[in-house]
Amino acid sequence: MKAADSSSVVISAGLAPVPNDGTNMGRREFLMAMYAAGAKGSFDAVADHPYTFPRLPADNTDRAWSEMSTTANSLRATMVANGDGAKKIWITEYGAPTGGPGPAATPADSETVSGAWHVDEQLQANILAEAVRLYKSYDWVGPFFWYANKDSGTSQSSNENFFGLIRADNSKKPAYTTYQQVIR
Repeated sequence: MKAADSSSVVISAGLAPVPNDGTNMGRREFLMAMYAAGAKGSFDAVADHPYTFPRLPADNTDRAWSEMSTTANSLRATMVANGDGAKKIWITEYGAPTGGPGPAATPADSETVSGAWHVDEQLQANILAEAVRLYKSYDWVGPFFWYANKDSGTSQSSNENFFGLIRADNSKKPAYTTYQQVIR
């Protein structure tokens, strides 16, 4: 890629917040394996998907958001230990779905609702606002991408249909206005 365009930016595959359980490889373990396999020098940034829903990013002290920089074996710590402290982590996918099967978490119960695989629209807006606030405070982060602009459907069978800032019918969710206010 660099041979074809030396100004191109190469980012790693997007690291996903999955457990390191023998079937999946956790994101920190994957990044360590990249370095162990000799990937240093072959990428300009690390892509990450630090999903936290139904929790706010700051309430996610032992998971995806904090694993970027604040846990003992964070992505940043791994990058620094491998001489890549000047490289950035790009948040290439982050969001919170507002529909799907099961119960929805709300601002009042995001820490306690059991089995929530989606959030209500106000909690989506709150998650977005806090994520952008934290993002703006980091000097080690690259671009931030919200997933997604528009809901992809209306079927409650999957939360994948409801990540948008805009509903499938083109009406705006509260997070749309929040995004306009906080992203500047």
